[in-house]
Amino acid sequence: MRVARYHATFAQRWAEYLGLALVVGSIGEIAMGSIAAGQRTQSSYPRFLASTNPSDLTITHFGTNTAGDNSTPYFAVC
Repeated sequence: MRVARYHATFAQRWAEYLGLALVVGSIGEIAMGSIAAGQRTQSSYPRFLASTNPSDLTITHFGTNTAGDNSTPYFAVC
């Protein structure tokens, strides 16, 4: 008797179960897509840097001219 009642319930609610399955599947698809996009984003700058010929020159500016005597500010070039 219970099996027949279960089948009748499933036959009446199949659209609800299908909707629930689609919502759960969509959430999983969005989560997996977000992970894939994050991995692509994380590796994009190192790949771009490897494909170019970047300079290794570093210029550091240690302040501005506050003395008022037209002296140049101090720079370090590495």
